[in-house]
Amino acid sequence: MVHTSRTLLRIYFLCHN
Repeated sequence: MVHTSRTLLRIYFLCHN
């Protein structure tokens, strides 16, 4: 479940870029 958090953060940053 740790990997999911990391991926979510990555997507969030990409979306907010």
